[in-house]
Amino acid sequence: PTPTSTGTSGSGSGFTEGASASQLWFQPSGFTASSVYVHYTISGQSQLNYAMTYDSADGRWERPISLSAGQSVSYYFDYTPVGQSYQDETGTYTYTA
Repeated sequence: PTPTSTGTSGSGSGFTEGASASQLWFQPSGFTASSVYVHYTISGQSQLNYAMTYDSADGRWERPISLSAGQSVSYYFDYTPVGQSYQDETGTYTYTA
């Protein structure tokens, strides 16, 4: 299963985000993002920071990850709609096999 959460950007537009054992994703709703960065830690390890790749087929920004059973990932996104930058709240996903 892929848990998802929704939120509202500082501009009042919404977004959906989610995590699985193999990927983190961010999908704007009501605005177009020119860039999205994800910041995450896997089971308390050092924080990793990456620019995400846009998947036009799914209409969302994605970053591959690799979780083993029992590992969890905490993450948040920075995104830029129309030349402004916003940051969402942290989410956590634990992969159970």
